[in-house]
This record gives sequence, structure tokens and C-alpha cells, in this order.
Amino acid sequence: MRVRALLIVVAAALVAIGPVPTRAGAAALLDAAAGLAPWITSVRRELHKIPELIFEEHKTSAALKKHLDDLKIPYKQYAKTGIVGRVGSGQPTVVLRSDIDALPINEPEGLEFKSQHEGRMHACGHDGGSCAAAQPRN
Repeated sequence: MRVRALLIVVAAALVAIGPVPTRAGAAALLDAAAGLAPWITSVRRELHKIPELIFEEHKTSAALKKHLDDLKIPYKQYAKTGIVGRVGSGQPTVVLRSDIDALPINEPEGLEFKSQHEGRMHACGHDGGSCAAAQPRN
């Protein structure tokens, strides 16, 4: 269900960037976004495994930069672990913001992508927001 919500947010952002689509265009946009679900799920699980506390997100930042590099999206690093990527230019400007820090709590057992850092967990959805903000664009 989280992936579907993320896809809707991504589709809404893409619609905001371009002209208002027709019903068929909107359906095609949602279909294209749905095609990203496996990739988004994979990245979310990757990030979920490596939760880091605020100002300690070095592995998370490195993982996101690798994905941005793979997507050929230019970015700048700020404040040691912050990243700002830029896609396109001109108006209107759409900003996608995502927190990447985790919480200092233990994760329950049972997930195949459970936290690899004892006492830290992405329990607040930041892993999902981060992968949506870094999703591939054609």
C-alpha cells in the first residue's frame, strides 16, 4: 500500500511539471509510474536495512548518491549527509523533499529487509520518501 501511495505522489509531481494531461494521458502516466513499483520497492528495502540517526546518515547518503549517479541526475552535497539533486530546468519548479534519518528503536523480527543496525529503525517512513524522491525518470 505504501508503494501505491508513493506512486500517486510521484505521478502528481510529474503532472505538476507538465501540461495537464487528458484522461488517457493521466492513465498512461499512472501506468508508467506503476512500472516503477519494483524499483521503488527494491530501493526502499535497501534503505530500510541501513537506518542511521540524524547527522550520521553516511551509508544512506552514499546509497542515494549511487542511485542518482546511475540515473545521471546531478546533485550537490550539503551539511555532510544532505543531497540536493536537480532534474530539468525552467518553470514551474517542483521540489521533492525527503528526510533520511531513522529512529533509535529496535525493529521487530520477521522482515527479510530488517534493519542491519541494532537499535535503529526506519519506523517513520523516511526510507519510502527517499526512494520516491530518487525514482527514475524517462
